[in-house]
Amino acid sequence: MLLGQLTAQSVQDFRREAQTIATLKHPHIVRVLDFGFEQTRPFLVMDYLPGGTLRNRHPEGSTITLSTVVTYVHHIASALAHAHNHRLIHRDVKPENMLIDTDGKILLSDFGIVATAHNTISMKTLDGAGTVPYMAPEQLRGKPQSASDQYALAIVVYEWLCGERPFLGNTPIEVALKHINEKPSSLRSKGLKISTKVDQVILRALAKDPQQRFPDILAFANVLEQASQSTKGNLLTTLLPVFSQKQAIPLTQPARPFVIQKENSARVSVEEEMLLSYIQS
Repeated sequence: MLLGQLTAQSVQDFRREAQTIATLKHPHIVRVLDFGFEQTRPFLVMDYLPGGTLRNRHPEGSTITLSTVVTYVHHIASALAHAHNHRLIHRDVKPENMLIDTDGKILLSDFGIVATAHNTISMKTLDGAGTVPYMAPEQLRGKPQSASDQYALAIVVYEWLCGERPFLGNTPIEVALKHINEKPSSLRSKGLKISTKVDQVILRALAKDPQQRFPDILAFANVLEQASQSTKGNLLTTLLPVFSQKQAIPLTQPARPFVIQKENSARVSVEEEMLLSYIQS
């Protein structure tokens, strides 16, 4: 993977995060075999997985059984937990970055090092199939944390179960504002025949406030599995404590906002001004 030219700060970020990612050894993480610079352009050498991605296996609009979703979530959550334990956030959890091994195992790829290499995100690149549909409110504000990966995985789970993401729009800005301001509809309200417990687990992982989500990514995966199997008892939203400041993991991602640039000098719309004000606040 050959990336674009970097600023001096981004070179330092790339080198630091590439070194960290290269040390990650986990059965559900695609290995980074080497990294470096071709003149001034950074590159990564990673394992090749011929099985394609989960987006290839399950195209947009398709649905997956709950039992299969639970299996996928355990694979991805274990990979994310390993990364979080190494103080690294993925920042781009989506089906396109979930690769399939020859034995059917799911591996997570494309960690946020790509975001480091492209810290300035243009309006053109933020299309409906890109990053914005899976970004947590705090990540849109430039302050991603480990809970942001949990939010993104919950968006993926929601999409797998009902065939569409919870926040849709005609523009990436419209979708981003919904992430920040609107509550997601419950899956049961969309006619999906799942238990209230499963619905509540997913909605909790989609909380706007990261401290109201599950304590960590494995807690989300485990409670989702319990909810999928349980037929009695109280809602599982009361089983685990929410985040506290003491539980927060300091991670390597700098707390700087993304810079969103217009591709031309056209007048910025009202909704774009609103999002920019959120991000810059």
